[in-house]
Amino acid sequence: MADYEQEINDFSAKIDKYNGMLSTLDDLQNEIETDEGNLRSKSARMLSATEAQYGPDSEYEQVGGTRRSERKRSTKKTAVKG
Repeated sequence: MADYEQEINDFSAKIDKYNGMLSTLDDLQNEIETDEGNLRSKSARMLSATEAQYGPDSEYEQVGGTRRSERKRSTKKTAVKG
């Protein structure tokens, strides 16, 4: 009987440790998502400022953007009748 109780206690301790780790990972994920949003916002502002300063086809590519002249235009797909 004592072995059974010890197994239950050990299992409970593992579950507590697991839940604590999940909580830590959730906190870290939230921090990462916040940082990612901040970086995305700063990148968009930097690209906008570069485009305003130099135009959409000059230095824009060097700072991580795609030149307007190099963007592929989307094409409309037509349905094929069979």
